[in-house]
Amino acid sequence: MLFPDLYPDNPRRAARHDELSFLVSRQIIEIRDAQLALRPYVDPAVAQHARKLIARSNVPADQVEAFVEATQVKAALQAMEEGNAQQHTTTVPHHPAAGDMGIERDWLIRVATAFRSSDFIKDAIAQAETLGAVRA
Repeated sequence: MLFPDLYPDNPRRAARHDELSFLVSRQIIEIRDAQLALRPYVDPAVAQHARKLIARSNVPADQVEAFVEATQVKAALQAMEEGNAQQHTTTVPHHPAAGDMGIERDWLIRVATAFRSSDFIKDAIAQAETLGAVRA
């Protein structure tokens, strides 16, 4: 799951209320807040390398950007763990949901599904590292 990886010390952080829609909304907000915190560690070149790798794979077209976002999150988490802030000005990867929590939820489910595809993510990050996109 994506959420526990963003908050490893407290994976149940969003559980503040019994109402399911509230919990889902809180979790979405917490995930996006965590991505904002990762912004100094996001390297846009990782997305470029992920897209190149995806182009040679059998990832369905409607899943490409979810895989790209998942790869960027994983690479940023690694960079943060290693203390390697990037020297790039970048925006946080984000699927345009226009404030619709249902669309945002569905999108983050796709990102989480891609995030769990560790072999693909590892390969994309390794390719970016090999080509110098991610500082080791």
